[in-house]
Amino acid sequence: GIISAHVAGTGVSIGMSEPAAIRPDMTIETGHGTVQLHHLNTGVPHAVIFVPDTDGAPVVSLGREIRNHDFFAPAGTNVNFVAKAGENRIAVRTYERGVEDETLACGTGAVAAAVAAALRNGLESPVEVLTRGGGTLVISFDRDGGAFRNVRLEGDARIVYRGTLQPDAWEW
Repeated sequence: GIISAHVAGTGVSIGMSEPAAIRPDMTIETGHGTVQLHHLNTGVPHAVIFVPDTDGAPVVSLGREIRNHDFFAPAGTNVNFVAKAGENRIAVRTYERGVEDETLACGTGAVAAAVAAALRNGLESPVEVLTRGGGTLVISFDRDGGAFRNVRLEGDARIVYRGTLQPDAWEW
């Protein structure tokens, strides 16, 4: 879809999709036992699992199992492990489908984690999200009961690579 963005220096504020298909407090059976999670779509599907500490979370093993769980077939889902990290602040680690491993940051995952934390723990906008890569994303939203509107993601953005595509790259 069309995404709005505002860039100022190294910071960017992005208008995100409104969370949809929100299914709080689901349980599924896994090889790790019964897992309680929130499932929602923030542009892509995300399962959010609350854990006491993200450092000890089984991100790859459980993330991969849930990503491929029959309940989420055939497309699968990203899986976020979330822990409280202070007042209106959470830490998140994400197992991302397509990458098929943990990623250092995921914008739609940060939004999913913030929305799930608002539903489960009453966090209010804005929510600070600490990523595995060491950065902090700020998620803001307007909440009306179980609906979330005007969702924005703010954080640093930097050019880390420049490349040139030659004309023959466009030929099939």
